[in-house]
Amino acid sequence: MRMQERGFLPDKITWNSLLYGHVQQDYAHETLQLFRQMQSMGIGPDSITFMCVFKACSSLSSLNYAKFLHSLMTGTSISTSAMVKSSLIDMYANCGDLKTAVKVFSCRSFEKDLVSWNTIIAGHLQHGLCRESFHLFEQMVCKGVLLRQVTFVLMLKACSASRYLQEGQVLHSYIMESSFDLDTFVGSALVDLYVKWGNLREVRIVFDRIPRRGLVTWSALVAGYAWHGNASEALLLIQQMEEDGVKPSVVTWNGLIRGCAYNGLCAEAFNNFNQMLIDHVEPNEATFVSVLSACLDLDELKQGKVVHASLIEGGWESGWSTGCALINMYANAHCLKDSLCIFDILVKQEVRVWSTMIEAFVQQQHFQEAIQLSQRMQQEGLFLNQVVMASILKACMGAKTLFQCKIVHVQALELGFESDKLVGHSLMNIYAKYGGLNDAWSVFYKICNRDEVTWSAMLEACADRNDHKLALLCFQGMQAENLDPNEVSFLSLLSVCSHTGLTEEACCYFSAMSDTYGLVPSFTHYTCVADVFGRTGCVVEADDLLHSMPFEPNSIGYLSVLNHCKTHGNYYVGEDYFDRTHDMTCQHSAYDSFQKSMPRMVAGKG
Repeated sequence: MRMQERGFLPDKITWNSLLYGHVQQDYAHETLQLFRQMQSMGIGPDSITFMCVFKACSSLSSLNYAKFLHSLMTGTSISTSAMVKSSLIDMYANCGDLKTAVKVFSCRSFEKDLVSWNTIIAGHLQHGLCRESFHLFEQMVCKGVLLRQVTFVLMLKACSASRYLQEGQVLHSYIMESSFDLDTFVGSALVDLYVKWGNLREVRIVFDRIPRRGLVTWSALVAGYAWHGNASEALLLIQQMEEDGVKPSVVTWNGLIRGCAYNGLCAEAFNNFNQMLIDHVEPNEATFVSVLSACLDLDELKQGKVVHASLIEGGWESGWSTGCALINMYANAHCLKDSLCIFDILVKQEVRVWSTMIEAFVQQQHFQEAIQLSQRMQQEGLFLNQVVMASILKACMGAKTLFQCKIVHVQALELGFESDKLVGHSLMNIYAKYGGLNDAWSVFYKICNRDEVTWSAMLEACADRNDHKLALLCFQGMQAENLDPNEVSFLSLLSVCSHTGLTEEACCYFSAMSDTYGLVPSFTHYTCVADVFGRTGCVVEADDLLHSMPFEPNSIGYLSVLNHCKTHGNYYVGEDYFDRTHDMTCQHSAYDSFQKSMPRMVAGKG
């Protein structure tokens, strides 16, 4: 029954309390429904109202609704509030429109405070724009804004995400000069930074400098050692923290279990989970998610089912995060029927539940089922977010259905997602394979804040079509935007050179990897260049290159050269590769073909 039918007419304070309560519980859809009811009753929003609905809209990543909410606020006295503007910036950043977020932040009438600076920096970090975050930080320092712990923690995250070693070391020095390294949260962020860099020696130095090493700091250290595969050392650290008078919490154990699962140490993950229970530490949802992620295949499914039983006993099975972990566990073991049973138990108002089940179908190559489930999701009135849309597009690619892809593309346009990188990359991939490069380029130019990954995806699309001229233009465009190509970029360039027989260009790109950009070529890069040599008849050069690479050879490179030896009639190099390949595999067409052609080649030499 509606509130007004009961004779109760809530005022603005009551509405704001309802909105705040719902958004704090992450009930985004319900929050926006309440807001619409509030409007229908003629009650005008205030700053608290807008901050609540901005947060709800952020959770849904709905750019069109974000613009609608912004239009409601524009021109009112509320629009000048620093707190509301910070919420507005955060909403646009979460909805994928960083350009508008920057525009709001840059408004001259906006008196920027510490919160707004931190919000715009966090927005750039969310979009992977670490370099721009540093520029904002420098502006912040120049303008004399008083820096606090949150700012330093954000910048340390930027260094961690981007692997900016020099900037991280400079920031560390700045933090030490300000004595913020003695702060528990900043100290923990420093520990996390050096953990991400894999510098466990520096981790201990930073850790030992912190005067009051609390639970947060100890937990970060334990998680760091576990993440880098030192599970036994991490377990010893738990003993040391107990001796130091700090009792390990569920967060500490979660870090240890998560690290074990990440490194494929499944037995250790389950052993530590059991030890945690023995020590009377109550597991939470994150614990179960971590230990279930250790169930990588059918071999660990038996132990996973034991954990599943514990979830049922503790009433955790219907939680969306544990439910999603169970869906993934059964999907990894190729038990999609069990995944669907879990899906049917879960509350369907959480988009991430649908997203997980759709992605499970995609991973197991049940593409039509993934598409059908996404249609059912929309029939039940749920918004598609970027993650779901990207999964649906992967399903369209797997099912080779360009028509369905175009339907999803229209939906992306309607929801304002076409400029999102995740959705954009997926659209580019499917158009490059089954549509046309013009369609892929059209999507590419609409993506906001194009980064190395975006350019590399476009390069890969050009490589798939063996279009060297377009690939080169893409490579040059990437450099023009001051973006350094990565290993994937070069692999695409080398691939297109291989298929078009451009030996000289391939050699130039291969040399530039290490000489110009400091990248270390992988085994795949070497075999790709060897294939270029082989295609153009330079099998001796291909042989020399494969012998020079710092990797143990396998049959891939050898079989490629063997095939080219047959094509170009080079018996002498081919015979050597024939003998080596025989030790690796005899079950390959290149091997069989060369074996059959050997008598004719020998006769030709005679």
